[in-house]
Amino acid sequence: MSIPSEDDDRANEMAVPLLDTVVAILSDYGLAPDMIAHWQRVFRAILHGFISQEDLGYFYYYNSIDLKKSRAIAVQCFLDGLHVEIDKMMDAKETQ
Repeated sequence: MSIPSEDDDRANEMAVPLLDTVVAILSDYGLAPDMIAHWQRVFRAILHGFISQEDLGYFYYYNSIDLKKSRAIAVQCFLDGLHVEIDKMMDAKETQ
């Protein structure tokens, strides 16, 4: 989930295509480059948080509750926030 240093060619071969995919998807929303950077960071942080906490066993307390559903809720919150951002951007363009 981390972006490797520029000197690590093998890790770059694996990580950069994943980052490029997220950036390409966000680019389709018409976001400015700085906003794409912010939103890809948020998305990666959400996924990394779930992967790390699950791997470390931190979700044991509610082990009868479906973790996939929790992850889906987190991704939906991300998408909802992204769509709010896009709506604000569209409103600003209309008022210009």
